Amino acid sequence: MYAKLCAAAPDAEMAFWHRDCDLPPTFQSWFTVANLHTWMLAVRFRALPPPHGKEYVQGLVDHFFLDIEDRIRAVLQPPSKPTEPYTLESSFYTNPNAPTTGPDGKAVRRRAAPERLVSRQMKIFKEQWAGMWISLDYAMVKGDMELAAAVWRNLLGARGAAGIAFPDPNDPNAPAPYRRTVNLVGGLVENIEKIDFEKEAHRDDGSGVHDYAPFEADKYVKYPDLMLDVVTYLRRELVRLENISDEEIMHGDIPGLGFGRIVESTVDASESSDATKSSGAPPTGDAVKSSDVLKTTPSKPSKPSTSEATKLTATSNTSPLGKPKNGNSPKPRTSKADAASKTSGVKSLPSRSKVTKPVTP
Repeated sequence: MYAKLCAAAPDAEMAFWHRDCDLPPTFQSWFTVANLHTWMLAVRFRALPPPHGKEYVQGLVDHFFLDIEDRIRAVLQPPSKPTEPYTLESSFYTNPNAPTTGPDGKAVRRRAAPERLVSRQMKIFKEQWAGMWISLDYAMVKGDMELAAAVWRNLLGARGAAGIAFPDPNDPNAPAPYRRTVNLVGGLVENIEKIDFEKEAHRDDGSGVHDYAPFEADKYVKYPDLMLDVVTYLRRELVRLENISDEEIMHGDIPGLGFGRIVESTVDASESSDATKSSGAPPTGDAVKSSDVLKTTPSKPSKPSTSEATKLTATSNTSPLGKPKNGNSPKPRTSKADAASKTSGVKSLPSRSKVTKPVTP
């Protein structure tokens, strides 16, 4: 499921993320988008009857980080010859160290990064994964304003948090100032008390996500609509996944689980509505209007709704992410990925990194 749904999601809507959200074609951007869709699928898995919900979420996270490690090694420790990826090739980001051949037709050998650098990157992505899931879980329960804020922080780089810079009318040729939001998560900042935030905000961290230059200030105008589109997409997809029965999910009905388009065109919405009327079937997530999604969340007696499942989790003896307070949370079984592979049918990749893999929410 992970390979065909979550890993493929960034490439499926590549134009939206690159053009509308101005995300650079980097692996960091790919990770953020893939993490978003992995979270949506995990929200539905949590509502599965025990013990299946816990096992499905565990397997999903195991596959996610096996894929992350495989892609990190392809960039930092590139092989001399092309190798088969853990899931699939992605054109969402560019690998500067992809295997190439020289003028003589022989493979060009590239220097490999030390293992400690791979472990460090895995730790950074682990913290980003946990932080994003916590913020989205909290926002899903609190409301759409909080969800829009989570989208702005995690997907849009919190652009404009320190204010919007406009062109100087007295000096139109002045150099464009550089500013970004300082991210304290991910192990990049070791001593927060000693950090100079103003100096750090003007230092390029190489992520490609930073505030717009003064001559691009008009791009902020589209941010409310952009956040509304993403929030509506999240709500619509969560409702659609909720309407899929537990039996379909556990039998691996991957076509039925596939994510829809982020921004639905008028033609797509009308065709979906006509198809629903002619078949007499209840409306799917693609046919639900955004206003209806935000007002009503249908539920079934056979399982709790996704929002109810999260609320119940938050008020029971577990944390908001489903992690038991008594410390008996499921440990990542990356080294036993063959068991997780039975869920999605993806071949397992032995982990060579010494970094501690994440505990599933």
